[in-house]
This record gives sequence, C-alpha cells and structure tokens, in this order.
Amino acid sequence: MDQEEFGESEATAWAVDPERVDPDDYPPGAPRVRLMTFGLCDSCEVEVHAEAARALYDGVKCPHCGDQLLAPVEEPEEWLRRLLRQEDELQEQL
Repeated sequence: MDQEEFGESEATAWAVDPERVDPDDYPPGAPRVRLMTFGLCDSCEVEVHAEAARALYDGVKCPHCGDQLLAPVEEPEEWLRRLLRQEDELQEQL
C-alpha cells in the first residue's frame, strides 16, 4: 500500500483510544502531560501511537492488522513509577 493510496491523514493511528480526561482533574484547555510512545507497522505503513503507561502493560499493536509492534515490559510496575514521576516533573514545568 503506497502513501497516496493509504492517505496522508492515515499515516498515523492510535493503538487504542487515549484515556478520557476527567474535567474535574484537568479543566478544558488546561495543559496535561502524558508521555507517548509509538511503533511502526511495516505491513500497514502506519505509525501507531499509544500512551506510554498503557504500553508498559499491553505493548503496542497495530489497530489495522493486529501485529504486535512493541512488547509489554517485564515488571511494568517499576517502569510505571518512573514514568509517572517524569510526567509529574514535566507537568510542574508548565
């Protein structure tokens, strides 16, 4: 599938829908930090984005063909603690 056939707007996709934000935690228009990751699907020629916290546990799969692009990590709890600290530090900088 070439880029013209696939369409420029479809060159990226979400692995799964991002987590919904509670407006009581983050009012509309307020900045919010979430670290992201991505995997490249060569079969579909798409860059698949995912929230890093979710990817630690689930990995990243292509939403079009289902290929596993990034594997879940071993012992995700420690990685999650580090990731949440980084998000907090970045949030404070805003």
